[in-house]
Amino acid sequence: MTERRGDPGYSVATQRLGGDGDGPRGRRRTLISVLIVVVAVSIVGISLASERLAERPSLDLSFLPTPTPRSTPSATPAPTVRALPSDLPRITRGDEIRAGLIPFTSEGFHLLDMATGNVVDGPPADFGRDLVFDDPDSDGWLCICLRDELADGSFQTTAQLIRIESYGSAWDLVADGPQLPTPTGDEQISTDIDLAPDRSHGLLAVTLGFGLDRNVAVAPISLGAPGSIDSLVELPEAPPPTAGGSPAPGDSPAPTSSEPIQPENVSFDGPHIRISPDGRAAVVWDTVQVFEGSVETTRTRAWRLDLNSDGSIATVEPWRGLDELPPFCQSVAYVAAERLIWICPTFAAGPTTSIRVMDAAGRTMVAANIPASPDGFSIEPLVDRASGEVYLWDQMGLGLIRLDVATLTPESTVYDAAAEFSAGLAPHVLPREPDWVAGGSALLVGGFGQIAASADGTRLYLLGRRQPTNRESNGPETLGVFVVDRATLALVDRWAPAAAYYTIAALPDGQSVAIGAIGGLDTTGLETSWTASLTLHDAQDGRIVARYGRLGQYLPPMVIPR
Repeated sequence: MTERRGDPGYSVATQRLGGDGDGPRGRRRTLISVLIVVVAVSIVGISLASERLAERPSLDLSFLPTPTPRSTPSATPAPTVRALPSDLPRITRGDEIRAGLIPFTSEGFHLLDMATGNVVDGPPADFGRDLVFDDPDSDGWLCICLRDELADGSFQTTAQLIRIESYGSAWDLVADGPQLPTPTGDEQISTDIDLAPDRSHGLLAVTLGFGLDRNVAVAPISLGAPGSIDSLVELPEAPPPTAGGSPAPGDSPAPTSSEPIQPENVSFDGPHIRISPDGRAAVVWDTVQVFEGSVETTRTRAWRLDLNSDGSIATVEPWRGLDELPPFCQSVAYVAAERLIWICPTFAAGPTTSIRVMDAAGRTMVAANIPASPDGFSIEPLVDRASGEVYLWDQMGLGLIRLDVATLTPESTVYDAAAEFSAGLAPHVLPREPDWVAGGSALLVGGFGQIAASADGTRLYLLGRRQPTNRESNGPETLGVFVVDRATLALVDRWAPAAAYYTIAALPDGQSVAIGAIGGLDTTGLETSWTASLTLHDAQDGRIVARYGRLGQYLPPMVIPR
């Protein structure tokens, strides 16, 4: 495998790996953005936990011949200081100019002009808190945004529906929604948002309260004109967590301790929400974990919501399908109108990926445990509802698994980090029109993945990494893009990285693949003065059409799906 690179600050290698190809939200908001990067990097950090030397090796060079001293001593060499390259230019491109706008989030909502590299700044929107998506009634955008206002000495947060014009720089308030609970101290409001596939309606889930007695509420969202966010509907109470061990589903709670449980011994995850493909049902869940000494209690509470055609809530009832969900797992998705799947890392018997498919009543239809590589786990599954297939990509171990959701029978392959091509499996029949969905909600998925599929569903684009080979590195080394034929899982191409690639998305035009890179690191994981960037590759031959720099400080640009 060969690779050519020019000056790291200003040139772009417009070729494939291996040779020429043929063809102002305030301090709290800033902290949130930075924490997202830290959490994302820590996920990859699972794979970096192997033992490293505590200090540099000491080499005994006494066996080498001793040179004869010169009459004039040599000058003492100055210590070597690695010069950091300057920031990337706004745009660096090849001969071809492509037109169009790329919507992305990175410390706000933005529109990138592919031809010029100019960026239009839209309304403030924080990834993981505010959801920007295409407006079903226009060529513009909608934002379900949480707005903070200082009132009576504390911040009041209100959910709002905002309509953004197609060119991005103008927006209007469509509707004010409910005021959310007021946090105390350093606590934060926890929310999630999901949308029906046709963008006609959605649901906002919010935690109510911030102690052990917290509960979950949901607010229906109407997205058709004029649009609205309804009042919060509190879900039925569930038994609170208790110390003394994790009870099995259906068992009575373990005995409670006579001592009060301290807040610092409690962890929360959620709420999370998923809406079914037909938009007529949803599942909401929330996890609470309590530690008392060496005793751990984990309790996941889940509810099933039946929805009317307009997205309003018809019925709510507790749901037992997630009673055994591994703690803090968020990879849950509908694979059909009455089928859900979870794909979760577990550690009890060594690194393992736990997979389970459930019906609408919460009954287990099929389950499997697949050993994970020692280098890491699949971060985000990619599901094709049309074929009933799930793809799991281990970006550190470079392993790809395809599962049939009916049987969970795996087909797998592992790619060599140095390979440009590899043989595949027996050809696999593909659906004419794939229906891709990731393993998260609309709020937590948009563009934040290491696996993407072509518009026609025939190719998979995979971001690969490996443990750094330079002990001075601050992060993993970027291996670029592994291009895979979906039918056979054969490796058909490799694209060299132009920056520290972190997120990948195939654009809907079918011609381009956009890859976001984090700021502060180069392709080898070494420190750099580069800020966040986005590289546009040709979807067929991988040549770099353009690279856009200065798109944020650290958080990688995440393309908003359309």
